[in-house]
Amino acid sequence: MIQNSPAVSPDNPGKIPLVYTIPEAADLVRGNRTTIKRAADSGHVRLLSRGRGRFVEARSLHNWVENGMPLDVGRESRAH
Repeated sequence: MIQNSPAVSPDNPGKIPLVYTIPEAADLVRGNRTTIKRAADSGHVRLLSRGRGRFVEARSLHNWVENGMPLDVGRESRAH
């Protein structure tokens, strides 16, 4: 569970994680791992590495959601 994440800021009383695992981030946005990896590839979400683990920076994930969760990797804008 996210509440038990070891990467929680000590001065954050709400215990909001500083990073999420890729599956945690995918669950939060109701997406999947591919969605998170595409967001990272397009520069919208920042991935951090530690050892063999990869983590999503919480602030970048939240900013991406607030900006409408664009995924613009290798795609041209389409007029509707």
